[in-house]
Amino acid sequence: MRSTLRHRSLCKQSPHLAGHDHPFSVLFLTLPCLLVLQALLFLVPDRVLGEVHNVGFQALVSSLPEQELRQDINIWYPTESRRRRTISLQSWTFRAANRAPVAPGRFPLILLSHPSAGSRFTLHNTASWLAARGYIVAALTHPRDNLDYMPAPYTWQMLMQRCQDIERVLDLLLGHEVFAQAIDEQRIGMAGFGAGGTCALLLGGALADCSLWTDFCKDAKGDEAQLNRDPYCNPWAVNRIGKDMCSQLPQKTSLADTRIKAVAAVNPSFTMLFSHEGLRYLYPSVLLVHSAGKRTERLEKEELQAFGQRFSFPPLQAVIEDADTGAFMAPCPEDLLNELPELCYSVDPKMRRQVHGRLMAALGDFFNRTLVQKLPRSLPEPPTFELMGPPRPEEGETGNRRSRR
Repeated sequence: MRSTLRHRSLCKQSPHLAGHDHPFSVLFLTLPCLLVLQALLFLVPDRVLGEVHNVGFQALVSSLPEQELRQDINIWYPTESRRRRTISLQSWTFRAANRAPVAPGRFPLILLSHPSAGSRFTLHNTASWLAARGYIVAALTHPRDNLDYMPAPYTWQMLMQRCQDIERVLDLLLGHEVFAQAIDEQRIGMAGFGAGGTCALLLGGALADCSLWTDFCKDAKGDEAQLNRDPYCNPWAVNRIGKDMCSQLPQKTSLADTRIKAVAAVNPSFTMLFSHEGLRYLYPSVLLVHSAGKRTERLEKEELQAFGQRFSFPPLQAVIEDADTGAFMAPCPEDLLNELPELCYSVDPKMRRQVHGRLMAALGDFFNRTLVQKLPRSLPEPPTFELMGPPRPEEGETGNRRSRR
């Protein structure tokens, strides 16, 4: 799917935005517009999305001994080096100029967050494509939520830790002796997949609550087969979300990082935790990418469609046909084919290439428009909230005091 949002005359602007200079408004895609764009996206050449660069690669490691935490990060970036070769790491194979110098100049940074069944390698084709078009791309493995280690799935703790991982990587890169000189700090974006998409929304400032969760599985009640298949409404998931997420919500402390100016959420997880009220605090430019694969369960598909309507401004949206979570990932290496057949064989190789092309067109156009063509706006600081009632006084302290957090 090639990007064609230059053809604005074919699309209607949302009537809710007409006559208003909303700082975070984007083009609202009506259904006819989406169909026209889908047809045109195949016709726009890559060069309109940015100059094509050679791609460099470097692996970084960050350690936090006090937390017994090791964070592995892969960096793809533009380079002038032509020493491209095959790189093999942990059974994954790709081509890049290993440890080559970064090309002169400053480049936008994209933080890439994998789905729970993934790692820093599972989106390597996406990272390489973006780097070839002038972005520095940082893809990390979330230490406590990845393909090999997932101790707390479906918990608020897991989402919090993911967001902390992203912020640590951003701090590391902006203080790095090489990459700090190559990153344009005013042009930072994030692309998250699955739970990574949820984290992108949280770091963008969205506030989670459980006001929509109570009735979310109501339509599936009585259909045991559908309940057991649904990723959120099966008995195990309902118990985890109720006890380990909703017990921590509504969210009273924003996780917003105002350094991140544009967020792309690809099939974000747990969207029922974001009500209209909570999405009011999401300030960056937003792209929502939905898959429309045959295997997508009805409730999940309906929720992704309804989610975009809960924003206080219409986000840019892209629907990619014949896709699912596995289709967005790079082709599996041989040793994963038997371990993860549902992800690795979710689409055939030809369809995977087509889905990836459509996804790259959507991401490339979005980041080109929000981070490259213009300087992103400064974002307001996240909100603070009054606690209910006075805190307990310190020993010997008289009177009440109010507190903010």
